[in-house]
Amino acid sequence: SSHVALLAADPGGSCGPGPIGECCCDVAAMPDSDKAAEKELERLRKLPENRVCPNCSKEERLGFKGICTAYKTFVCHECKSAHQSFS
Repeated sequence: SSHVALLAADPGGSCGPGPIGECCCDVAAMPDSDKAAEKELERLRKLPENRVCPNCSKEERLGFKGICTAYKTFVCHECKSAHQSFS
């Protein structure tokens, strides 16, 4: 697969509990390092190779918000739910 590896940081890990790939707090209230990480995730999410779910091949124009941390890929909402049910 030609998917781009994500940052090692978990976007939900430093700002508190929330769905994988989704921040639970206001970006304006985040420390600068968290803002930078969120901005980098947005940039990676929009890359062409990250606009196709590696599991089901579904395409999304703006990229997916779900992240499979085990494989370091962006995944669609349906596949994110499947990965969460196995973890």
